[in-house]
Amino acid sequence: MDHYIKRKDGPNLNKFGFNEKVKEGMFYGIDYNDSIIATKNFRINTSPNLKLFLHNTALLYKLLDYAQNKDLKVIICTMPLYRTYLDERNPDILRRRDSILKLLPIKYKNVKVFERENDTMHFITSDYINHNHLNPVGAEKFSKDLNEIIQNGFKD
Repeated sequence: MDHYIKRKDGPNLNKFGFNEKVKEGMFYGIDYNDSIIATKNFRINTSPNLKLFLHNTALLYKLLDYAQNKDLKVIICTMPLYRTYLDERNPDILRRRDSILKLLPIKYKNVKVFERENDTMHFITSDYINHNHLNPVGAEKFSKDLNEIIQNGFKD
């Protein structure tokens, strides 16, 4: 009742805008135990859909054309994924996606691709809520890295 009527127990946002009250999730519930996580099932789309890929790519180009015409800088991010999720991705889907990500900074000088999807050294188990979502701690790490790129004016 306090949440819906009095708004007393709202989110506790840190300086990056992440709700620090959110700690629930599969990994938290099993105390970030890698052995148990390895046995847990998760849902991942591994069915390629060329029609959807072409549609989304056309929309992305339209968005980036607009940003370029307005002199806006764009950062496209691949988010960190837990290692068992990485292993289950479809290589064909990844090749298609990565071919576009590789082309974007060449085609658009205002675009930088910030790749963290495969970063299993900097992001550890306790940075995740589940296989493909960061918790507030992991999101803060990611945001700090992203902020460095922004502060450095997109330089590597």
